[in-house]
Amino acid sequence: MGAGKVERPHPATSPGYAMSGKAWRRRAGRGGFDLGRASKFPPGTEYFDVNYLWVPGLGRVVGLLCRTPVRPEVMVALSLAAGLASAGFFLEPGYAGLVLGTVFIQLKNYLDTIDGHLARAKGIDSSAGRFLDTLSDFVVYLALFSALGVRLARSGGWTMLVLAYGAMTCAFIQCSYYNFYLVAYLRLVGRTRSRNDERVSGEGAAEEGGLVRFLRRVYLLLFGWQDRVIAWIDRKGRLAIGRGRGDKPGASLADAGNWYTDKRILAANSPLCFGTQILFLSVFSLAGRPSLFLYFLLVPANLYLLLLVWLKPRVARSSGF
Repeated sequence: MGAGKVERPHPATSPGYAMSGKAWRRRAGRGGFDLGRASKFPPGTEYFDVNYLWVPGLGRVVGLLCRTPVRPEVMVALSLAAGLASAGFFLEPGYAGLVLGTVFIQLKNYLDTIDGHLARAKGIDSSAGRFLDTLSDFVVYLALFSALGVRLARSGGWTMLVLAYGAMTCAFIQCSYYNFYLVAYLRLVGRTRSRNDERVSGEGAAEEGGLVRFLRRVYLLLFGWQDRVIAWIDRKGRLAIGRGRGDKPGASLADAGNWYTDKRILAANSPLCFGTQILFLSVFSLAGRPSLFLYFLLVPANLYLLLLVWLKPRVARSSGF
């Protein structure tokens, strides 16, 4: 910190923030395995993330897998396979295809949640594994929305395929918003290899292996524009608050710590993640109306995202940021 500057504790670690995430972590960890070993969050920095409600027994399963030689890459491969199988079933006409598609997309989500926790629990998390996980999510979503679009186009015309790809784009942007603030928070308080700007140059690039450099380039091609859009939105919000407080633009991440560590906002962001999106897909599919999932992403979910963008600087201002 600069000379004469008072260092304030981040809200995430201050006594005023009782551990709202402890209860769900204890529930997830039943079965003798401390899920905290596998968590992204150091003790005392958890917050409520609704997506963990959709993966019951996570701690028990990760604990069992920790006693085996199974590596997280196996979970990534199985998650990818389950996701592609789900897309294949959604292509099948009739209600049975919807049911089986739902079963396999839920399996994909569960396996996708396991891999990162297993990697951290075994102490073998890596940049390569993180990129593989993210890129497999892209492949699954591309296949899934393509399948939904083709299925719906059989009765609703090929405009449904365009609608499906529009909904997929919205789904990615919504999840990118969630991830942006999760990564910013973790870089302040916890354990993460992720960055909100994955571009590296000079010494950082030279230290990486060829596989990681390749995966990073593919990641930037697919997700880099999304990260930049969310960073632009974030910067506009911070500058608006900064002007109100007389701060100089361009403050560092650490200087803006309170902007990134409000657990109410982080918890409110969590429904934008893939896990909750998949839950809604499952509900609409089992109801026999998968088209409603596309409209859900295009209208209510986007309105919710806009509400969060609008609320964030106002909540920050009311909190004394």
